[in-house]
Amino acid sequence: MERIENLPRVAFGTWSIGGGDSWGKNDERESLSALSAAIDLGFTYFDTAPAYGNGLSERLLGEVIKSRRDKVFVATKCGLEWGESGSILHKERDGVKVWRNLKPDAIKRQVEGSLKRLDTDYIDVLLTHWQCPVDPLEESIRAMEDLRKEGKIRAWGSCNNTPESLVGYFENGQKPILFQERWSLLETANENILKVAEEKGVIFQAYSSMERGLLTGKIKPEDEISGSAKKGDKWFRKKNIVRVNEALAPLLGIAEKNNVPLQVLLSSYALSLSPSFSLVLGARRIEQVVENRSVLTFALSEEDKNEITRLWKQPKAVE
Repeated sequence: MERIENLPRVAFGTWSIGGGDSWGKNDERESLSALSAAIDLGFTYFDTAPAYGNGLSERLLGEVIKSRRDKVFVATKCGLEWGESGSILHKERDGVKVWRNLKPDAIKRQVEGSLKRLDTDYIDVLLTHWQCPVDPLEESIRAMEDLRKEGKIRAWGSCNNTPESLVGYFENGQKPILFQERWSLLETANENILKVAEEKGVIFQAYSSMERGLLTGKIKPEDEISGSAKKGDKWFRKKNIVRVNEALAPLLGIAEKNNVPLQVLLSSYALSLSPSFSLVLGARRIEQVVENRSVLTFALSEEDKNEITRLWKQPKAVE
């Protein structure tokens, strides 16, 4: 597969902009302002999915990029759909049933829906959102290759996978551009997929790299937590928030010394771990975008990288 030139290592994540059951009430005007500010401040790579707010995230992103489409990269996903029966029931939320479906006709139908919501005629990167073991992978890849040859997508990859099932993405001479997986300093289990990415020359892109805001150090145990993306996560239990903040405390001085927010320091640290590493950094308010923008230019010194490695003690979650 032809590799996209100059794909940025940091993507602006739009999961939270979808709002709904996952993230709680969302102000669409505020989200539009945040997306527009992100482009103005230098973000050129945006990650979204049809499942984020049942198309809302894609639609809002489409409104913002339509006059600047040639200046940005857009990644979206396939494999989860609502309003159609699928191969496996993924979950019920926002009053709909969401199905896993990676059959060729479903992939092509989903891409047409994404193109319409994004108000564009091509997608830079298409990822299989969640794997569907009952749908033959070779057929899914063939469908994505067809879309690439038609010019509707430029490259493809996978999200939420396992090292074992990744093997199929390299059969018949094919090569994905990236693997997107959950990874943070609190959740490192997917480093085995990072190893596969390094061996195969594929980008490893971490989502929830700031653990849905928890690694910013700004969330307190007494804060009200909204949305299932946080409420359903073990790290957002009060005792675990305390433990995470205690683990972050020794790193605050390094962030202050460098005059960057903690999330920028930790993002730069993550990027320093491997040349294959990429990350998704989410936001839905302008002030968050302004704080995050320095991740595009900040370079962590080797001395500070070593100090973070020495100081960071991964907390053990209370289940």
